Amino acid sequence: MDGGYWIAVYAGVSGSSTVSMFLTDCMVPLALELGAPYAFISPADVFPLVSTAFGNRLSPSFVPFPVFPFTDRMTFLQRFVNVLGTTVLDFFMSWSLDALVDQVNLAEYGPGTPTVAELRRNASLLILNTVPGMELAKPIMPGVVQAGGMHCKPSKPLPKELEDWVSGSSNGFIYFSLGSAVQGKMMPEKFRKMFVEAFARFPQYRILWKWETEVMDDLPKHVKLSKWLPQQDLLGTQGDTFYMKPAVLLLVPHVLYEGHKDIKLFITHGGLLSTQEATYHGVPVVGIPIGADQMLNMKRTENEGAGLTLEWSSLTTEGIYNAVLRVLSEPSFRENLKRRSAIMRDQPQTPLDRAVYWTEYVIRHKGAAHLRSAARDLTWWQYHLLDVWLFVGAVLLGFLLVAYFVTRCFLRCLGRKLFGVPAAMGDKKRQ
Repeated sequence: MDGGYWIAVYAGVSGSSTVSMFLTDCMVPLALELGAPYAFISPADVFPLVSTAFGNRLSPSFVPFPVFPFTDRMTFLQRFVNVLGTTVLDFFMSWSLDALVDQVNLAEYGPGTPTVAELRRNASLLILNTVPGMELAKPIMPGVVQAGGMHCKPSKPLPKELEDWVSGSSNGFIYFSLGSAVQGKMMPEKFRKMFVEAFARFPQYRILWKWETEVMDDLPKHVKLSKWLPQQDLLGTQGDTFYMKPAVLLLVPHVLYEGHKDIKLFITHGGLLSTQEATYHGVPVVGIPIGADQMLNMKRTENEGAGLTLEWSSLTTEGIYNAVLRVLSEPSFRENLKRRSAIMRDQPQTPLDRAVYWTEYVIRHKGAAHLRSAARDLTWWQYHLLDVWLFVGAVLLGFLLVAYFVTRCFLRCLGRKLFGVPAAMGDKKRQ
């Protein structure tokens, strides 16, 4: 499972509706026709506009926009770009896309249909594809649930032919995939040759390459192409342990996880689902982001010492070779992944159980209005207390003006008494 997309699920029979937040706001009025509470599922981290709808206006001073490769400790220039990007996209979403969806909803469902902004504000729940403790720290509301990593699971045995091939080298194997959204055969020829030349310099490893055609004339013998590969079965270890229970952690605090006994490296495009799988199974990565949130995913991975990032604009054969060699030869990358894997697994329940629980919670409590923050109904100037500060500023200004005129009047009166200077004469002298 990869590509960063979750299919919208309509579950009117169960008493609730769950809708993907990936440009599917036109589906929400269906839930209103059933009179059922509804929830949103975000395929990635929460976007500022959506977070605002749930009453939590994220500050761009320390919360980077999801597609920017910034950390929560930004320079002045990064904060400026972050504020600008957040503002521009919010404006575009509100005045362009939302307006278009409002027109579609009005034509489809008739007069009285709530606007997209109202539909977002009235949602009972937001389920994020983020992992507690693995994301940059930021405030979230009670109606927002982190359930990232639902797709991560223990591996199953590989097909015998594939298992025999990856086990054919005593040094292990490398797995290379750009995900399901981008086909490998779409790669420009110059880049394909770079990877072939770089891979040729690692004859001691077997290399699995997800590629849509299984024939490549200049392919080294130790490299195998495949149209489809069972990614988690290649990355993971077999077993029935999914997420560690607290009691287990207390008894065995040193438990760490690592992937397939022979896998040494995962070369990826840096998609969220792929990086979550690599983290869950403890496999270091070399990432080559293509777009969307992939740059941010790899930036975080690199900052945690769990992998390296390459850029297509400066990609070279030597750059690929050096990055792969460094991750393979430095144990710190795998050790950091083991630590991150333990953090990801240290949860009292699986992400799927958590998402199911809160969805059923909303159903049991008829939409769970008690989770709804009053901040959802505030305008941006009310949320940031600009009207209050404006009033305070006006009062202070009025006080200062009164103080100024009182002081001026007092000094003029004092001057007349001490020096006997008439007020009119003093005014003439000043003129």
